[in-house]
Amino acid sequence: MEAVVKRTNDEKHEVIKHYQDKEQKMEEQMKKIMVDLQHAEQRQAQTEQAAVAQKEEFREGVKRKVVLTDGEYIELKGRDRNTLSSVDLVRVLATEVVLQSKEKEQESAETATMLKRHLDEVTERYDQMLTKLDLKTQELDFMQVQH
Repeated sequence: MEAVVKRTNDEKHEVIKHYQDKEQKMEEQMKKIMVDLQHAEQRQAQTEQAAVAQKEEFREGVKRKVVLTDGEYIELKGRDRNTLSSVDLVRVLATEVVLQSKEKEQESAETATMLKRHLDEVTERYDQMLTKLDLKTQELDFMQVQH
């Protein structure tokens, strides 16, 4: 009888050990998968960053080749557009687009500053009104306490 109980206990321990080993292997596999996933995400992020940087670098390169310097722009702008080569005409137009874009950025910055100033003024008036309201509320509370 004791031998049967010992054998049953041994079998039970073997089964438990077997499942513990399986669980440990699965946990190790999950950790490895998580590490692999993190590495893949990092590689993807680096690839995306590189693509964005390359795209921006390309844009800047095109801008440097196409957009005219101030002197070139003034010189070509003063000439009759019908006498310009197609390349020069494209460069003049591209320069005008860049200049307009800079103007719009400046206008946007000025508008943002004006709106911020207006918001600050409105916020200040609102705070003053809240302060007056608090004072009136305290005054009313004091009057109610006296009566």
